[in-house]
This record gives sequence, C-alpha cells and structure tokens, in this order.
Amino acid sequence: EEERGNMEFWMNLKVYNEKGQLVKEVMKRDPLTNQTAAFIMMLILPGAGDTYTIDEGGNSRTFRRGSTETIRYHGPTRIWIGTGTATTPAYTDYKLEAPLQAVTASQPSLSIVGNRMNISLSATFSFNAQYTISEVGLDTLLNYGNSANTAYFLLAHDRLSQSITVYPGWSLTVTY
Repeated sequence: EEERGNMEFWMNLKVYNEKGQLVKEVMKRDPLTNQTAAFIMMLILPGAGDTYTIDEGGNSRTFRRGSTETIRYHGPTRIWIGTGTATTPAYTDYKLEAPLQAVTASQPSLSIVGNRMNISLSATFSFNAQYTISEVGLDTLLNYGNSANTAYFLLAHDRLSQSITVYPGWSLTVTY
C-alpha cells in the first residue's frame, strides 16, 4: 500500500546571549494553512480562478489566477521577526502585524530520514537594542502574470505563545 504524508510547517527559534550561550528555544508545529497549501498546489498544477492575498509594495492585494496566468518563484525568500500582539494569524495575512526586521533565508537544505523529507531554511538576526519579539514569518517573492509583476507571498505567520525579549549583542536564529 502506498504511504502518503502530510505537509507541516515547523518553526524553531533559538535565542543566544552575547556570549553565544543558548538562552531560550521555542519549537512550534503548524499544520499547513489552507491558503499556503492551495498556493503550493497552484504552483504545481494548472488551474484558474483561485484567489490569494499577496503583499505588493507593503499593501494587501488580492490576486486571482486566470487560466493563462503564470506564477514563478523569483526570490528571495525572507524570514521575518515582529512585535505584533493584537491579532491571531489568519490565512489572509499578507505580512506580519508589526514587522521589525527581515533577513534573506539560507539556501534550502534537504534531508530524508526514513519516509520523511525535510526541507529547511534559516536566518539569524543580531540586535543592537532591546526588542520584544512576538511573531515570526516566512515570505517569498514571486513573478505573476508577466515578468514585470512581482509580489511577496506570506507562507507562514507564527505568533509566539510567550514573547521573547532580546538585548544588545544577542542573536536569534529562526528555522522553518
């Protein structure tokens, strides 16, 4: 019998003090949101009429894929941290609630363990001031319609159950 799997997002966050010592680690498992799963399928399968919310120049824009519309990865893929606390992430989010900083994610790494395939990206943030981090996210730049149209699509938006305070000299590594 053929074995089938589920797609999941795992977010791992590690905070290091100025001496490089691990101060805190948070691991969060999220089922793939309906919008993200549909979006990934849209990249793979032809179709028409699907609607997505994207970030075009910092503004929400609804994108409806037409039967001749093409969507291609343009890059980069970024990992974000933010300070938003007011809302629960929703599948219609196109950016973090209160974005603080983005870092271009590492090249994806692939590992296969048994019947499980893992693809991971990471980014490290450094701080010269104190911040309270409460949300993280992952987005990627896409071309759509024709090569002149680009927009960021938010693939993951995670709210931390407890905010994390970082201090000057500290670093934070996020891995999806």
